[in-house]
Amino acid sequence: MSRVEGWAGAICQEKVIEDFGHATRQVRVVTQACVDFWASKYDRIVHQLSGGIDSSAILGCLKGSPYRPQVTCVHLESGGAGESESTFAKLAAEAAGTELVIQPGYSQHSRYDERIFRLPRAPKPSVAHLGIALEYELRNLIPSQTKAEAIWDGQGGDHLFFQTRSAFGAVDYAFRRGITGEFSSHVRDAVRLSRSSYWGVLQKSIRLGLLRSNWQPEDEYHREATFLKPEVVPTDIIDYVWQPWSRDASDLSPGKRWQIGLLTSLIHRHRPVPGLQYADQHHPLFSQPLLELCLRIPIYTLLRGGIDRALERAAFRDCVPQSIIRREDKGTIATAFMTKIRESLPFMRDLLLDGILVQERIIERSALEPYLEANRPMNHHVLWPFLSCVAAEVWARNWAATSWRLK
Repeated sequence: MSRVEGWAGAICQEKVIEDFGHATRQVRVVTQACVDFWASKYDRIVHQLSGGIDSSAILGCLKGSPYRPQVTCVHLESGGAGESESTFAKLAAEAAGTELVIQPGYSQHSRYDERIFRLPRAPKPSVAHLGIALEYELRNLIPSQTKAEAIWDGQGGDHLFFQTRSAFGAVDYAFRRGITGEFSSHVRDAVRLSRSSYWGVLQKSIRLGLLRSNWQPEDEYHREATFLKPEVVPTDIIDYVWQPWSRDASDLSPGKRWQIGLLTSLIHRHRPVPGLQYADQHHPLFSQPLLELCLRIPIYTLLRGGIDRALERAAFRDCVPQSIIRREDKGTIATAFMTKIRESLPFMRDLLLDGILVQERIIERSALEPYLEANRPMNHHVLWPFLSCVAAEVWARNWAATSWRLK
């Protein structure tokens, strides 16, 4: 068993907090304590305020902190669902009495080009770094003007407080408590949240929860290895991707196993980009006391009432505007990524179609061609595998001889 997975699995079964009210108070207290601790370490902070619950909660806790670092909020416009994300960011900043600067996530005429090779060589490819390579000067503007010592954000909330449309709440209750007590109410909650049928949720809860039939993480993926040549895909691809986080965790409920996998993936996703970021990014929600607390709270408590992130909404209702607490959609950077890819097709064609990954027979040239030469529309299911190809190609070229670089 891996060290991280073993630690997380043990935490999940220690001093479990099922009561919604008690769990809500604990999340509020522990989050405030974590924000206070990190606030005491910096004099000047730039906080990336998306307009969502997570970054707004961090800002609300900063407002109530006895430590008073200079905080400048920045909202990067990148498109979103429903109302403009900047509207919600303004509400959060006004409630906290904090300065807010709104700027585009990408400048109007920016394109992916050779600047992408400014990314430093790293141990592994990173999709998250692609945007930084393209617009690092724009994104460093406010941190440099304010002489920020750290750039904060609200990343981690989806994983801690469980942003998912699934039946895990009912499944985990049956796993832990059986089909007695509040089981029927948790089934109704799961039906509402997962948008599945009552009988579908009930069957899944009995099979995976009560009877503890084998559950595998691939049950939640429902996607293929896009763009990869079949011969490079491991036959045990789920073990290859998922291990070691879920090893020997059969005594944990499926929802908790899934949450552990999400959290461990998140922790290893974000790495500094030396030379391109004015200040290091900091994620207060990644704090270990808060991770341990949320692992001790069952999924059905986090999702009480069949409401997405119900416990988080209750915990921060005193420091986040109600319109943000109530919102059910959220912004996404996917639209901005897809727009920039369309605008950068000549560069993308040269980068990928005759690049290292194609020549080394790792990705299928014919699978990429419809999107790069025939201009086939790219949906969200294709976008992230495509960006992974871009990140891997840049990574490979940065580690290869300079003759590989585009001229």
